[in-house]
Amino acid sequence: MWTGGCLFEIFLAYVLIPRFGWRVLVIASALPSFVTFFCIWSLPESVRFLLAADRRQDAMRVLARIARTNRTTLPRGHLVPSVTAHRGRYQDMFTKPYCRTTLQLLLMWFGVACVYYGIILVQSELLEKGGICGDGQRKREESCRCQHHIWSDYLSMIVATIGELAIIPVNLLTIDRIGRKASIGFNFIMAGIFYFLVQFCTTTVVLTLFIFGVRAFISGCFNVIYIYTGEVFPTTIRSIGLGSCSGMARIGCMVTPFIAQVLLSYSVRFGLGLYGVMCFVCAISAFLLPIETKGRPMQQLHTSAENRHCAFETPR
Repeated sequence: MWTGGCLFEIFLAYVLIPRFGWRVLVIASALPSFVTFFCIWSLPESVRFLLAADRRQDAMRVLARIARTNRTTLPRGHLVPSVTAHRGRYQDMFTKPYCRTTLQLLLMWFGVACVYYGIILVQSELLEKGGICGDGQRKREESCRCQHHIWSDYLSMIVATIGELAIIPVNLLTIDRIGRKASIGFNFIMAGIFYFLVQFCTTTVVLTLFIFGVRAFISGCFNVIYIYTGEVFPTTIRSIGLGSCSGMARIGCMVTPFIAQVLLSYSVRFGLGLYGVMCFVCAISAFLLPIETKGRPMQQLHTSAENRHCAFETPR
């Protein structure tokens, strides 16, 4: 669905920008958000969260609604929590044995978002410049720095976006064979290699294939790192851990325009090289993660015995 939304956005841009301008595109792109705003209220709350918050009546109502949806009835009796667990806190992520994992994940989430959205902005910039060579085949209007893309540019973006679909079978084959850590590291390395290949002066077709590789492998990183983050944290702090990592990714999104647009205007190769180095740094961090979640049972509790100090344990 994510990739489908990207492809649809490219189609909207092709239709709306030449006729109505970018402002109308922004308005049209924001309309689905209002649908999501109204639909999100129909989602049921987590029963486990309601129990941890001592809201048993609300939990029973959610379970009754689920039972009606599945055309069945709830068993007789009262709903009681199986174990007593405290609600997770932000500082729990920085206690043993999750401190080092948390710090490395925050780095990788920053990097994967920065690099992912960076290549989207970079492709648009490179197509506007006429390629990495800056051959200047397209003449810019002196009164405006921007230049409208043509159909071949949109086609290049579509091909590159399809790379996000092409990586899915690769992830399915590797994630349970070589593990989560190696899958993330492999995708980061390949994305970094393709980022350096983008720097070569070549044709638009070859440039599109290189960008296809970056989009594919960095999207693969996103796929696996979501799985790993959800698996590595126990249930009591899972939502806090995933939310914190996602917040760090948003910071990466805010930083990347200064690289993909501002820095590239001074030096294209330096900007692309910075993205490539970022991929390799994140790959090293992935390989050095202390916990491998392949075949590891999902942890339920963050026990008090673990709340001692932030320790840097050896990988296992």
